[in-house]
Amino acid sequence: MKCMFSGEETSTEEHVLPRWMQKRFGLEKETYNIPNGTTITYKNAKVPAAKEHNARFGKVEERLSRGAASLQEIYLWAFKVHIGLIHRNASLKVDIRSPTSPFFWEVGDFGSEIWLFQRLYQVWSEGGEISPDPFGTVLRFKALTPNPSFDFVHNMQSGTLFFQLGGEVLFIALYDKGALASSNVTALYEYHRSVISAMSVQDQVERALTAQRVWACETAYFLYRAKAGFSFVSGQNSFTAVPSLSRPVSQPSDEQEYATFCRSFGLKLERFGGEVGHLYSNLTPEDISSFASEGSGSETSA
Repeated sequence: MKCMFSGEETSTEEHVLPRWMQKRFGLEKETYNIPNGTTITYKNAKVPAAKEHNARFGKVEERLSRGAASLQEIYLWAFKVHIGLIHRNASLKVDIRSPTSPFFWEVGDFGSEIWLFQRLYQVWSEGGEISPDPFGTVLRFKALTPNPSFDFVHNMQSGTLFFQLGGEVLFIALYDKGALASSNVTALYEYHRSVISAMSVQDQVERALTAQRVWACETAYFLYRAKAGFSFVSGQNSFTAVPSLSRPVSQPSDEQEYATFCRSFGLKLERFGGEVGHLYSNLTPEDISSFASEGSGSETSA
């Protein structure tokens, strides 16, 4: 097995979501949905990681557990979760009932993403400089839910991750070089808060999690439609993204594409409104089962 942090051979493993997080939020027996339509428990989501790198990165996760991690560290941790799930899903078959079924994907298909994570990790671990800081966008909000909770969405298409960790929400965009932080998405999140806060406490419990996911889904799809590559300068102890000369042109919203995109956020697109005005419902277990043969290429918590 090759270490997710360095690419070296190793016989040891690392939890994709740290054990303190599983314990704090009662995730030991909980599952999340994976691209082949089945589920896996968080405690079994492990990937190859050499002890040296596991211990070093564990310091980031310890600071995260205390709410003391920097934005750059939160970014690197989210990138680690993303790369970890790429490795984990590469060990799964499209049809787990068939011995001859191919694996869902090959780790090598994500070579550029893995290289970027390993390079950023190397620079960080050696005390070097990463620019911008954070390298992508890290947004932190007070959760909309009246009670602390846990939620997790991993969207492969846009390179985004969404977490609710107790009373805080984190949204991380891995490849936008921080551009999202200067957009209006914070104002849109606070609009959802104004709507939810006007509801009864019971309605808040039922609808706040959905409202957070709707916001995360629409934000991620905006990024997906405007995605663009980037240039960089990689020094001996630094890694710098080169600013683009122009803003990428956003592609038009597509109904079928967006309906598929919504699935990784646990949402079913009931009405397509073009750029705005969509109507959603929460995916049911029956919906998820019906998508199993399609392979959406994304995950969502169960």
